[in-house]
Amino acid sequence: MIRAFLFFLLWQSASAEVLPGLARFDLYSGALANRRVGLVVNQASVFHGQHAIELLQAHGVHLVKLYGLEHGVRGEGGAGQPIGDGVDPPSGLPVVSLYGPRRKPDPASLAGIDVLVFDIQDVGTRFFTYISSLGLILEAAAENHLPVVVLDRPNPNADYTDGPVLKAGLHSFVGAYPIPVVYGLTIGELARMIAGEGWQHTAGLRMQVVPLGGYDRSVVEAPEGRPSPGLRSLNAIRAYPWLTLFEPTNVSLGRGTEHPYEIFGRPGRGLGDFSFVPARGTSSEPPLYIGQECFGTEFFSRPALQVPRFTTDFFSAAAPKVTDPQFLQLLVGDKAVTAQMIQGVPWAKIRAGLEAELRDFTLRRRPYLLY
Repeated sequence: MIRAFLFFLLWQSASAEVLPGLARFDLYSGALANRRVGLVVNQASVFHGQHAIELLQAHGVHLVKLYGLEHGVRGEGGAGQPIGDGVDPPSGLPVVSLYGPRRKPDPASLAGIDVLVFDIQDVGTRFFTYISSLGLILEAAAENHLPVVVLDRPNPNADYTDGPVLKAGLHSFVGAYPIPVVYGLTIGELARMIAGEGWQHTAGLRMQVVPLGGYDRSVVEAPEGRPSPGLRSLNAIRAYPWLTLFEPTNVSLGRGTEHPYEIFGRPGRGLGDFSFVPARGTSSEPPLYIGQECFGTEFFSRPALQVPRFTTDFFSAAAPKVTDPQFLQLLVGDKAVTAQMIQGVPWAKIRAGLEAELRDFTLRRRPYLLY
């Protein structure tokens, strides 16, 4: 009886696991059989510690080419660092960079493959460049008559939707679609919406989205791999949507410390009593205030669900010096909201003015939801 009960507990634990699309090989094996496969992956394209490259090869998939986005195929690139084409040393496969002079796959870079597979961990935030790359990949696939298989992954910020919807005239690589800062879709659902809404030229696209197994978007969990080298914890991922607004200012986001995106501050004690000293980190550029003691606020010691959701109140309270106004507008995606932030208008008042557009977006995304 005891052994049977223990077996039940083990089965229940296993059955409760969320399975990424990558792990559900039976659902997409037919699309890859006897085909030359191009694979879009990065350092977080893993399942139970095994990278998608090795996992698919173990299943007998004929991988012929890899495609890397910002940070590269194995996380070798720093934030914003252009990456060139090359070879992936562990697998020996050629790598096509989509974060350098080439952002969209061209016919030459797609030559020799029969199908594209996209397996990238997202964080559900509009200015994460992976989703901009996703749209360009879908467009290129449609233009070159290649089918695409999108392996879905959980979005650790899928439990809510917030922030201004991107306005016309502010389209960029950190804001490619008319969606809120936090849009509450998995990467697979977003792919469906990009194609369905015609945000990229995807007429004739043949796309299969491999759904997650056992997924509940209201459950917030850390992904198995780091979505980017600087997002090392669930707390950082949860703070990322609003903390990134400090990027074009004189406030440090903790780059060059053990807790990037879990702290913010600057020299002087105006932003809090927590102290930190940025040192050289993974980025190609020296972090802000390298070697200087900064004071501010930390979020790494809190339970992840107590990290504030999207808000502009921290920005307004810090009253930072904006060093790149245009970039700030591109991140926020709304010139009026950007001005209100700088003026110190409380987020509750700003948010009240966004209710209608957020409600409209929520209705518009409904046909593309899978969970």
